[in-house]
Amino acid sequence: MALFIVAISRVCKWSSSNSNLMKRSKKIDWKTLAAEAYWSHLANGSDFVVAFLGACITDEFPCLVYALKSHGSLEEVLMDSRPLKYFSPNKDDVRAVIRMARDAAKGVVHLHSKRILHRDIACRNLLMDSLGQVW
Repeated sequence: MALFIVAISRVCKWSSSNSNLMKRSKKIDWKTLAAEAYWSHLANGSDFVVAFLGACITDEFPCLVYALKSHGSLEEVLMDSRPLKYFSPNKDDVRAVIRMARDAAKGVVHLHSKRILHRDIACRNLLMDSLGQVW
């Protein structure tokens, strides 16, 4: 039996109450959920795109399930002051930056080969795993 560590993307609208606590709206955008699941499934099949594992369709907790990338967004990694094992001592190491850009470009090329246009390619939307690969 395989064990997967996953990331869950909730697909529901949020609104704030007077007490500044976030509460989930009862209205779920099922059309958006279905479209996101369709495009995520279509994008599968590349070593540079985060794997879509499935969707959880319930009234209480509708969500999309993706493979987890342990270091979070590329933006967080680049802004973090802690040294990482895949960077040389100088965070501006040109080879590491080129490798990250190359990984991101390979993911975009894969999406384009599937006729998918991302529309928001940014460091906050690129993920990094424990080996330093960008997804």
